[in-house]
Amino acid sequence: MAAIHAAGVRCDPCGAMQKATQFQPKVINLSDKHFTEEQISVLSLGPKHAIEKEPKKYINELIVDTEVAIRQLDPKLQSTFRYLAAKQIKHILK
Repeated sequence: MAAIHAAGVRCDPCGAMQKATQFQPKVINLSDKHFTEEQISVLSLGPKHAIEKEPKKYINELIVDTEVAIRQLDPKLQSTFRYLAAKQIKHILK
């Protein structure tokens, strides 16, 4: 007889580990919209999963936002933070 552990893994007597069958899907679509497999896959990761773009895809906005933030600083500190920001942006672009 197989035992099911708390992690949802079934252990057969022969020693093989298998994933236990889920009877209820993680995502239940109550709308009339059809989701692609990719969308369902992302949704099944759970509500705490963050979808982030690669920094290279929004580098221009990152540069502008950084400069706006730097201009809010004391003028004596601005050049230091510009240097640090430029260094990070070069690292992102590699």
